[in-house]
Amino acid sequence: MGDNKTKILTNWRDQLRAAIDVSDGPLARALMVERWAVDNGPMTAPVINQAFDQLGKDSGLPSPVDMQIAILRSFSVEPLLPVIKAGARLNGINLKISLGDFGTVVQDILTPSSVAYAANTNAVIIARQTRDVAPELWSGASINVSQAVDRVVNEFKTLIDHFRQKSDAYLIIHGLEAPISSNDGIADKNLGGEHHQAVMAINTALMEMAQVYKDIFILDYDGLVARHGRMNWGDEVRWQTMRLPIAMENLTYVSAEWLRYLVPISGCTCKVLVVDLDNTLWGGVVGEDGIDGLSLDADYPGLIYQDIQRTLKKLSQRGIALAICSKNNLDDAMNVINNHPGMILKADDFSTHRINWQDKAGNIKNIAVELNISTDAISFLDDNPVERMQVRQALPEVNVIEINDDAYTYCNTLMSDPAFERLAVTDDDRVRTQYFKQNAMRVNLQKSATTIEDFYRSLDMSLHIELATDALVPRISQMTQKTNQFNLTTKRYNEQQIQQLIDDKQCHIYVARSTDRFGENGVIGLMIVRTMDQLAEIDTSLMSCRVIGRTLETAFLSTVMKNLIKNGIKKIDGQYSPTPKNSLARDFYENNGFRIAHESNGTTHWTCDLTGEFVDSPEWVAVSIKQKDKTA
Repeated sequence: MGDNKTKILTNWRDQLRAAIDVSDGPLARALMVERWAVDNGPMTAPVINQAFDQLGKDSGLPSPVDMQIAILRSFSVEPLLPVIKAGARLNGINLKISLGDFGTVVQDILTPSSVAYAANTNAVIIARQTRDVAPELWSGASINVSQAVDRVVNEFKTLIDHFRQKSDAYLIIHGLEAPISSNDGIADKNLGGEHHQAVMAINTALMEMAQVYKDIFILDYDGLVARHGRMNWGDEVRWQTMRLPIAMENLTYVSAEWLRYLVPISGCTCKVLVVDLDNTLWGGVVGEDGIDGLSLDADYPGLIYQDIQRTLKKLSQRGIALAICSKNNLDDAMNVINNHPGMILKADDFSTHRINWQDKAGNIKNIAVELNISTDAISFLDDNPVERMQVRQALPEVNVIEINDDAYTYCNTLMSDPAFERLAVTDDDRVRTQYFKQNAMRVNLQKSATTIEDFYRSLDMSLHIELATDALVPRISQMTQKTNQFNLTTKRYNEQQIQQLIDDKQCHIYVARSTDRFGENGVIGLMIVRTMDQLAEIDTSLMSCRVIGRTLETAFLSTVMKNLIKNGIKKIDGQYSPTPKNSLARDFYENNGFRIAHESNGTTHWTCDLTGEFVDSPEWVAVSIKQKDKTA
């Protein structure tokens, strides 16, 4: 058995090396994803990290997102770093890590020059354990338990206060883990002992703190330990000799838990999950087994597929829209979706579908065009490994979910994929599928229009603009994190930073909502403008991809400029900073009355004299704006 495993590993490495030798990045990444699905630990991680380094920039892979984090710790985390870096690279993130010194968490938070406050740090992780923070609770010593709880809670609050005063980065704090056993054994009638209850009380207090502060998250470390087995979580030998309290085989679980936060912070999440049908949403092949021969009911094995559909329903409620891509006869497939009594998902749960006999990569491209999103915002679920490999090689930017032959595991794989995580779920997220379905109707309307202007007029578009309020902070932050195609500067802001901008009297955050004949589009536009005397500078200008190409971006800009004129602004400047994804916005300023001022380091700087003429709002967009302004 050992020899066979070695042969499999050697074969995988040989294939990977061959792909690297010919700079075939999509194939190399596909091989790495497949391997990582079955072995995502310390042995595989260095191979993957080295492979990405060797592939370089000209291998056909999308450019990764750079991310800087700092880890403050009370135990050794060095063996974990290659694992988290490899996992991050496979999720499109080039992770740069700064480590605080061993056991200096408090000093690192209180010292302004520590790694916690280094320039460009996106997130800070505080990894501490109960035996270090509250040794008396861990050991079960005879103490005043309530005093111990108060001490630990107050210490955490002090650290959080200090951190938030000095930094607006995301903060991820490990909760505390409960002791494995009670000192009194089975004689204890207090659900694990008062020390166990004290740890739970501390974790509850931490969760309450996270509700008060923006962009602070409590990682449920006790739940993580419990899910993977308390008795086997640690390694006493490594703890005694290396101060590593986690068994080597469990490092991957810590890495995966960190990625659940880091991936959405980086913006590398998906908007649409495209799913196969046969042996994915139901058991069997409808073209061969017929509707009555499918496994899809409340008994085994149909229950497996009902659970998969329930899981997809949960993801859609987070704001991940669903679409279908299946090689099937359309009538057969729709008959199951519409008429099978075991279906949990209905036709209305899907934003669109491609049910035909064409290749799936091409169908996924078409889905992206119809929904007006980029393919890197798509995840793909298919039970067929051949189809998965084909999509990975043709569309390396798509998040193809690797699954094994056991459908039992699909639900856990889906729920643990960090691409589906959200830092906050907004009202717009909850109705995203409806937005996409409406967009498909707009595409069909455009095909029937004689001219593009006739199409615009037929949409009956309205644009409603207002200044940001505290209630909109989560959605505004989310837009800066996730909008890539029409985003002129691609600056990312977390909720803490957005709140600071709202409170800044020299900063004006305009938010745009739109409606048309097909319904509401929700919050679709954002413009952050800084003013000084008679000058305004556009810090951020972005618009959701689902409304791009309908002139709403021009209506938004023109209306904001007119509003600034009313407040005494005579000149407005803006920038375009190119990225691999925002070429769509390259000519926006030039097409709307701005002239180029200068160029530096690839960024073009634009200016517009508001005392002269500039592009007006298109006649087919009805615009309204709340006139209340900080300068009014």
